[in-house]
Amino acid sequence: MLPTTPPDPLAPLVTAAVHGVLGTLLPLAIVLALLAAAAAWLKPHLKGAAGEAAVARRLHRLGFPCLHDVILPAQDGSLTQIDHVALTAQGLLAIETKTYAGSIFGQQNDRDWMQALGGRKSRFQNPLRQNFKHVAALRHHLRTDVQGLVVFAGTARFPKGLPPGVVTLATFAAHMDRLGRPTPAHLAGPAWQAACRLAERGRGQHQAHLAGLRARHAAEPRLAARLLSPTGLIPANTRLARLAARLRTASQRQAFPVPPAATRSVPPWPPERIARPRPPVNDR
Repeated sequence: MLPTTPPDPLAPLVTAAVHGVLGTLLPLAIVLALLAAAAAWLKPHLKGAAGEAAVARRLHRLGFPCLHDVILPAQDGSLTQIDHVALTAQGLLAIETKTYAGSIFGQQNDRDWMQALGGRKSRFQNPLRQNFKHVAALRHHLRTDVQGLVVFAGTARFPKGLPPGVVTLATFAAHMDRLGRPTPAHLAGPAWQAACRLAERGRGQHQAHLAGLRARHAAEPRLAARLLSPTGLIPANTRLARLAARLRTASQRQAFPVPPAATRSVPPWPPERIARPRPPVNDR
């Protein structure tokens, strides 16, 4: 008969201590992992919001009346969002804000631009093309001339020079000074008053705008998953997001009529006064 080893009196204590440590550290590790994932998800959105806020502060400091986060129907029936609409001595100005770092490569007529950052290269839509849709929508609704401007509010550099219609936050004030500050006559003019009414009508349309973006990018799950919810920074399909969506729906003041499909038209790009680009060269 084999001799039996007497039980260790400390074993239950050691087991209980290990279980206690694991019971404390495991939830903490899960919480930290969730916080890290949330921080990675929120970082680009917070940067974008910070860039738009910096441009808004600069406009107010320079004395230019402006509207922010304007949502209105585009000519193709979809909703489009304009970061800023400013009033200058030369008329209305639609401003698209980008907050990027690294080196940016792109020309006025290119379909896509490229960002080089940390040894990685990524493509993004030409912001001039994006803002052209904003300008066309404002011209369509207001029946007046509208200019466009793209402002890079981050630390991005342009090794090959800034394309026409693009400025950085450092050169933004000088560009606005060249356009000139509006007079009281401009403020009371029909163009600015109509723009204010158009912006007021667009309040509460964020939910519909984001729904259109999600539908448009449904084939790109990673991009669709990163789109902000109607509440700004709350993930979609949560109880809080649904509650905020109901509150936004209740606060909507006036819906925009969507034109019939037969009457919709997509503005041409590039404009006729700009030479069309050559076929792109595959640089990959």
